Formats: sequence, C-alpha cells, structure tokens
Amino acid sequence: MPKVLVAATSALLLLITASALWAQTSSDALKKTYLELDDQCRGGSGDDPATIKACDQRNVVSAQLRKLNICIVDVGDGFGDCSNAPSETAADVDAFSARKYQDNFGGWHLAITARTDVVSISWLTVNRGNCSLLNASTGSSKNMRFGQIYDVVVACDPIEISIQSESGTQILTWDE
Repeated sequence: MPKVLVAATSALLLLITASALWAQTSSDALKKTYLELDDQCRGGSGDDPATIKACDQRNVVSAQLRKLNICIVDVGDGFGDCSNAPSETAADVDAFSARKYQDNFGGWHLAITARTDVVSISWLTVNRGNCSLLNASTGSSKNMRFGQIYDVVVACDPIEISIQSESGTQILTWDE
C-alpha cells in the first residue's frame, strides 16, 4: 500500500510540474507571437489585407494574454502583470483607448486612439454633456484608422466620455 501511495503522489507531482511548465511555455509562445504580429501590423500598409489580418490576429493574441493576466505594461519594458498596467490616466474599450492630460496652460485634452482597423466617431460627449468641447462639436463625425489619435480640447477635467460609433456607444471613465 505505501508503494502505491508514493507512486500516486509522484505521478500527481509530475502532472502539476508539467502543467506549470506548459503554461509558462504557452505564455512565452503567445508573447512571441504577439510581438511578431505587432511588427507586421505596425510595419504594413493600412489598406493591405495582410496588414489587416496581422492586426486582427494580434488583437486575438492580446485577448488571450489578458486572460493569463499578461499585459504590455510599457512599450520599453515589455510584458508584465496586468495589475501593473497604467490606469490612472488611461481607459480602454474595444474600439478606442483614451488618455487625458493637461497642457502647460492648464487646458484639458483627450487623446482618443482608434483600436480597430477602421472606426468612425459619430458623437462625443464629455461628463454627460456638462463639459464643452473647445475644438470640436459634439455631433461632429471623425473617421479614424488603427493607431490614429483624435486630440480634443475640453473645458473641464474629464471624468467620463461617451463615444458613439458604428460599434455602438462606449463609455470610458477615469477613477479619480
């Protein structure tokens, strides 16, 4: 009986070790794939089907990495734990990410970045309509391609923005 117990315990330990090793190998492979696809996506022409395919595949790999709690914390630092990813001034949704910042004169800006290949903002509202857009009108349309940034100057500290596009209405918030 003790030999059977030792054998069963050894087999279980081997299975746990192999599983942990596979998970590490899998995440390393995903990271490598992400970086290769990111190079193809960023280095290609925006209207080339191969570039569009690379961008789409990169987004799928990115979602798989997020499920493993792996994020790109900083372009210079590479991958890290998603809890270490910058969040104080950044908000992400499917089609857009946005960053808010204050210029040297105290004015507030929103830098809205397209996160899909092609997207069109049809409506933009800041702080539920309680904050004016100074360099754009609320209902103005803005067509964007992946990675393009739409810089909007606003008359207040933005806490919430609502972006209406063909993807639907997306709300981005910052926890103060």
